[in-house]
Amino acid sequence: MNFKPLDIVDRLKYIRQKYNIKQKELDCEYLNKKVYSYIETRRRELSEKTLEKILKRFNEVLKEKNINQVITRKEVEISVEKQVAEYIEMTTKNNQIEVLEELEQLLEKYPSNKGRGLVYKSFGDIENENKNYSEAIKNYILANNYFVIVSDYNNLSETLYQLTRCYYFLGLKEELKNIYKNFNRYFEKLEKKEYIFYNIALGFYQCKEYQNALELLENINFFLNDEIEFKIFLLKNICLENLGDFHKSERKYIEYLEKETNEKNKKLLLTNLIENYRKQKEFNKIKNYMVDYIKILNLFSEEENQNAYWLLGRLFRDLDENISAKLYYLRGILIGVNIGKEYFDSENYYIMLEEYIEICETYDEVIEVEKIYNETIKVIFNLRTRFVFVKKYLELDKVEDVKRIISI
Repeated sequence: MNFKPLDIVDRLKYIRQKYNIKQKELDCEYLNKKVYSYIETRRRELSEKTLEKILKRFNEVLKEKNINQVITRKEVEISVEKQVAEYIEMTTKNNQIEVLEELEQLLEKYPSNKGRGLVYKSFGDIENENKNYSEAIKNYILANNYFVIVSDYNNLSETLYQLTRCYYFLGLKEELKNIYKNFNRYFEKLEKKEYIFYNIALGFYQCKEYQNALELLENINFFLNDEIEFKIFLLKNICLENLGDFHKSERKYIEYLEKETNEKNKKLLLTNLIENYRKQKEFNKIKNYMVDYIKILNLFSEEENQNAYWLLGRLFRDLDENISAKLYYLRGILIGVNIGKEYFDSENYYIMLEEYIEICETYDEVIEVEKIYNETIKVIFNLRTRFVFVKKYLELDKVEDVKRIISI
């Protein structure tokens, strides 16, 4: 490590070099450049009066250079602890493990709460990037503690945001909710509070605490970028529906559709609006949007349309149009097979499979969908998938097929 604590004289030299101020530029009616040179080379003591003159001249030169910066006494008298933090902040930008380990050794010699927080934050960022979310969480929590101690709300904002993302990826709903309780008093001072609120609201939503999620989302009433604003709007409306207020949600979908120009967003809005009507059994209203819906689906890939096919399968099932329902269910199921192993972690996939099997009326239909999985049977035939087929084969009185699947 190249770090060395600086006293006031060292700091003056550091600041002068940082802003490319030449010693000759300091020569003026109240400060002689030779006097400054003697101080910098420690051939003369630095008095209080001379320090004030140097700072005054520094700021005059910066102004002449059109540099919007004012050097204060506080900046030259910065403590060793803060110098360490400054050095670590500059050094941790690349998040290299070897560098961070050296910085930990530096902190043993020169303790710094902010510096310690920055190192833990960097360790968390590395684990986060590698999707080691549990390890990232441990480091972010430690970083948060230090940032709170030194009232560093900029870094606290970033680590809280990343922490909520990690909790969300791991499905740690209660931990997400606790972020709101434990850090509520700091939220007004945070830069990324809108994103933190959104992530915490997702935690409340996953816990089926829809009113709490909605109240938190209502606190986000300042300008955001279009992407997060749209996500917040969708989550608000889904919470309204889960609270039974389908009509209010319906009105908001229609209002948003009238002004939305982004095709991806329009597809999501139409998907949610049609699902809203399906749950209300307002099938006549769905007819007003079906042509536009099918048309917009053609703009997207099969993979992007998986949820749309699932919705259409449910819709036609509810209308007792089982041939069309099976067609859309099967398209959604085939997408899962084509994507591969990672897709089968999706809860929606298994629900869609169960609903499809339920409306299959003949043995040939069931055996056909089982054949679809011949190439991937070892991947997807977990206990839940087996149960779906076992249940259906029992309904069809196909005992041998039940035994065959159980023995896989």
